[in-house]
Amino acid sequence: MLATAFLAFSVVLAVVPLVGNRTVARLRQIAPLDPGRCPPVTVVVAARNEGTHVGPALASLARQDYPALDIVFVDDRSEDDTRQRAEAVAAADARVRVVHVETLPDGWLGKNHALHVGAGLARGEYLLFTDADVVLEPTALRRGVAIAEARGVDLLAVTPRIDVPGYWLAALLGGFFTFFTIYIQPYLARFRYSGAYVGFGAFNLVRAATYRAIGGHGPIRLRPDDDLALGRLMRAEGRRLDVAYGDGEVSVVWYRSFGEMMRGLEKNTFAGMDYRVAATLASVAAMVVVTVAPVVGLALDTGAPLLAWGASWALMAVLGADCARRIGLPRSSGLWLPAAAVVQGGLFLRGMWLVWRRGGIVWRGTFYPIDALKAHRWRRRRRA
Repeated sequence: MLATAFLAFSVVLAVVPLVGNRTVARLRQIAPLDPGRCPPVTVVVAARNEGTHVGPALASLARQDYPALDIVFVDDRSEDDTRQRAEAVAAADARVRVVHVETLPDGWLGKNHALHVGAGLARGEYLLFTDADVVLEPTALRRGVAIAEARGVDLLAVTPRIDVPGYWLAALLGGFFTFFTIYIQPYLARFRYSGAYVGFGAFNLVRAATYRAIGGHGPIRLRPDDDLALGRLMRAEGRRLDVAYGDGEVSVVWYRSFGEMMRGLEKNTFAGMDYRVAATLASVAAMVVVTVAPVVGLALDTGAPLLAWGASWALMAVLGADCARRIGLPRSSGLWLPAAAVVQGGLFLRGMWLVWRRGGIVWRGTFYPIDALKAHRWRRRRRA
């Protein structure tokens, strides 16, 4: 009975996102917008100590075949050569403007403030928020704007291809995106009354008028998960959202080692649960049980239930494989979803514990106290 019930649950859990993923547009299959119909776009990039990545990222933006483009690069208190590298690009390309943030105002996260500052200088009808380590193919922007114009959306989020140095790290990141897909349901974001929302730091394309109407990054100024929070804010304000798979048109090396991944997730795992202990524990338990229980059943059970446990594991593996390939990772990542769940669960718990131990989060060398962060939990956003 337990094995059969778990199989029924696995069918629903896996089949819904598998079908949903197939409905999401793939950027490379979208015809680029005709150059004569391209509305002005301002790309806003915020960076702090990104000297090793700035050159390739800005070069890819300069190669965009978009006729009405300007780029605002915001250097957020960098201590390396980020500023000099960005200024070198700006000296060779009049479309690039470099802005320097010298001090961080109270009540803001550094990146959110930098993006807000950059957006305030924008000239375009659309704003593209992207990160300083993201590389775009030359047609990426014309394809993205083509979707936004055709569907009348206020925010289009595009998943990047994740370039990973190593198979096992790829398997972990494939698991991360699978759990993200199950929890966030990005394929439902286009349906206004679904309650679903989406956002990706690599490529968040928003209408400038809409962005200003909702207060820019002001309402989410203390959200470490700023990209996703922007989509959530748009949804709360009744705006139209959509999502597309980048298909290699957008790419990023997200993490270069397990240690980098572990440190990178410290800032936003607990934030994603609105700093709620019970929600974090429940999410970790659900993630582990859903993926590990079939493996345990296969090891301990006998007879007919083995078929049900095996089918449950296979369904989750297929879902993991499908989600992994959507961001350019090996499909075989799905086979290791149970192990990825255990590791991810451990990282979630570690992130929660570190926030409690430190009394806040440390991000890019700046400390943000937990009391200030909790004041901007989503349910309290309008009163913050």
